[in-house]
Amino acid sequence: MDVFRWIAVVLSTVLGLGIARILTGYVAAFKMRDRLNIDWLPMILAGAVLGEILQFWWALVELGSRSAWSLADFTILVALAMLLFLSAALISPSEADLDKRGNYFEKDGRWAMLVLALFHAVAIVANTWFWQQPLLSPDALVVVMLGAISLAAAMIRRRSVQQVAAVVYCLLSFLSTFIESPASY
Repeated sequence: MDVFRWIAVVLSTVLGLGIARILTGYVAAFKMRDRLNIDWLPMILAGAVLGEILQFWWALVELGSRSAWSLADFTILVALAMLLFLSAALISPSEADLDKRGNYFEKDGRWAMLVLALFHAVAIVANTWFWQQPLLSPDALVVVMLGAISLAAAMIRRRSVQQVAAVVYCLLSFLSTFIESPASY
């Protein structure tokens, strides 16, 4: 087995755990739907994080042909996977979060957005490191915009600003995924 396959196992494990966390949050919200009103904001942001996880996993295919790997390469990729997992874990409600009937997004969701902003900062480094993407390219500017939007959602406590930021983030993330990702390999 080549080196990348070993690296892909580690990344796939962490990314798979992130997907499981998001899906578990959706199931918890669904099961409690008749006992409380579910906050749509973290639900759509969890969907956006799910999309980011899937897009990152899809992009890893392009690295399979890389012949040499360093500890720095591995560290950057693992950092990206761990940041996505942390975002997923912080933004997705658990049954305990929902039982408290408080606004768990105020407590933990804002941290998820901060972690997501950090993910986009590391993604800029990774895109330059692995794909030689210029820092001033249109694709890099989209990543910067996604990071800035998630940072704004984390720092500004006004619900209306968070809602607008979430909708813009989701739309921009969705569009960039379909524009930048190859349909097939």
